[in-house]
Amino acid sequence: MVNPNYGQPVAEALSLEVVTGAERETDWSKPSNAVEVAPDIEYYVNATTPPKGFADATANLATFEWNKQTGTHIRANLPITIGQFVGGKVKTDVIRPEVPAYENEEAYFNSADLLVDVDYDVKVDRDYHKDLAISDRSLGYVGIVPKVVVVDERGKLQMMDSVSNLQQKSRIQKLVDDEHSFFEALKGALSNPSSGSPDGMDPMLEDMGVGIGRYNNKQQNNSRRVKGGGGSGGNAPRGGGA
Repeated sequence: MVNPNYGQPVAEALSLEVVTGAERETDWSKPSNAVEVAPDIEYYVNATTPPKGFADATANLATFEWNKQTGTHIRANLPITIGQFVGGKVKTDVIRPEVPAYENEEAYFNSADLLVDVDYDVKVDRDYHKDLAISDRSLGYVGIVPKVVVVDERGKLQMMDSVSNLQQKSRIQKLVDDEHSFFEALKGALSNPSSGSPDGMDPMLEDMGVGIGRYNNKQQNNSRRVKGGGGSGGNAPRGGGA
């Protein structure tokens, strides 16, 4: 390591050794713990559908993505066809803390992974396959677990099914649910800003400390317009709650 005291006046040091030598040697540190950075987008198999007519087989994927524009997560169940990248434009709840806003709007899910193949359940005639002991409740379906094969951005094939990754799916589901629950107050505060507290601010929204400056400025501006005789509304700011 570099000696920060090297070359300093000896009179300012406790001893000559402090300012002597441009570098210092130390023992090797212990290995650091492994750190994993979560991917921006994660997806898990909900179900698969066999081809119908001219339509290819599809996979329904529970998809969660960290939205780099908002700094919050978006989520949706995406129907992906063989040969399609995992992603697309769909309507979903989008949290924008800087506005603040919580709206149902179009959002893009982006992944470099490509759906290569799917495996789906099949239906057989139970009279010809009594050895399989297929129950009446199954309506003849064998019970094959939905599976997909994707090729990732590194060109590596990955197989996924609807059962093996339930724990990881529950983890990201809870994380995103908790995030959306925290910002749920934005919906009520923006759609009915006059309720919740005397000054028109929802207490939960006030505790968040998100976008409060813009919120208060909007209140003040509206108040000035009403006092001046302009406009037809009340003092409460308008909001775009879903």
